[in-house]
Amino acid sequence: MLHAFAAECCDLSVSGWNATPITFDLAEEQAVATRFLGQSFLRMKRSFYGPSFKNHGEYAMESLAAWLRRLGRVEPNEIGRTIVRIFLPGHTFMNYDHWLMTTEQPTSVPSGFRGSYPESISLLAYPDDACYSRNAPHHHRLTTDIAAVMSIALERRVEIPYEVAAGINGQGTVTFLQIGGTTDRTVTGPLPWDSLSPVAEVFRQVSGLGENDLAAIGAATSMFHGALLLHDKDVRSAYTLLVAGIEALSRQYGQPPTSWSAWESHDEWDKFVVENDLSAVQAKKLRERLMANRQLRIKATFKSYASLRLRAAFWDQPWVEWIYPMHLPQGNWDAPRTLHEGWVRDFLPADRMALGRALGFSYDLRSRYVHEGTWFGPLELTLNPGVPVDASRPLPFAVLRAILRELILVELTDRTRDGSLPDVQLVREWVPSPS
Repeated sequence: MLHAFAAECCDLSVSGWNATPITFDLAEEQAVATRFLGQSFLRMKRSFYGPSFKNHGEYAMESLAAWLRRLGRVEPNEIGRTIVRIFLPGHTFMNYDHWLMTTEQPTSVPSGFRGSYPESISLLAYPDDACYSRNAPHHHRLTTDIAAVMSIALERRVEIPYEVAAGINGQGTVTFLQIGGTTDRTVTGPLPWDSLSPVAEVFRQVSGLGENDLAAIGAATSMFHGALLLHDKDVRSAYTLLVAGIEALSRQYGQPPTSWSAWESHDEWDKFVVENDLSAVQAKKLRERLMANRQLRIKATFKSYASLRLRAAFWDQPWVEWIYPMHLPQGNWDAPRTLHEGWVRDFLPADRMALGRALGFSYDLRSRYVHEGTWFGPLELTLNPGVPVDASRPLPFAVLRAILRELILVELTDRTRDGSLPDVQLVREWVPSPS
């Protein structure tokens, strides 16, 4: 049994494909799985992305352009072959051969399996320098660019999931394992034993909200939900929604800091005042002008609201991450298992000032993606349980998601007024068979 990150059970396994997947020995599956899912993820992050988001400097299509240049100078014996699944709308298939890429084994996706329209799926193979072809972050970065450029060229929805091909030594079957879901393993766990009480309570709170509160909290909740639906497929857009959700609440309920010392880069401006020999009056006017800047106020409010509004009990909440083992090569799920159990405080120190700094980096990352197209991927935003969050970097996706949820619940609790549910009970028509 291989502890896979995740997988989509749609023609997962194929055979007879002339490419070399990641392979595992049956006797070594447990060790391989543990290494694949555990702290090696942190090592992969550090080795590929470097110590800082600011240093890798990649933007949209840079990976594709570098790949094309690389293919022009690589020796044939240094080329590796990588396979991916590509999903396309409709009943027609890509027919690529004797080109930079090839497509094989096209088939239709079962009706209603994924979306609201028919889809086809093919296996797409592309060549690359062998030292790159096995690098999962590079693989994701390149295939994302390939799908994006194909979407522009064809004016069609083209999807290449973030996944790796895996197989068992001595067997000719390849299984595709999605790894995008590693960004947040808490939200894919089984439902709690009592799944009705918390839903009923939030419904009651919503019924007691005023119009302005309903608008702000509703916007944040909608963006929270959108982020959950996207995080395993497009973590950049999902992360943007989380930041926007917190921003919606901060604009409604937050206040910008009034102290100059609480403003970002205040020490740099103080140094500027000294270096340019500004008078006390000039320095005062400069600080007032900076603090009145709309964009600076929005970011400062975002940071102060999200870091100060959290309840102290937030750090004492349990944190459980789940994985679903999978049998290869059949592609069958096993019962869920806990990958990590602990508390929020295990990885997020209860230091509100440090949290505010990290929130500022998250805000900046969102802005660079929206305005500059800066690249970041799942590995950069994956939490490593037991490893404290680095306040000099953007918060991991799962941490930012947990913060947004907590802020929504805080505002729901404080803003609801005499909410109640209608006295209506629907009776189930379906009767389960006796076990």
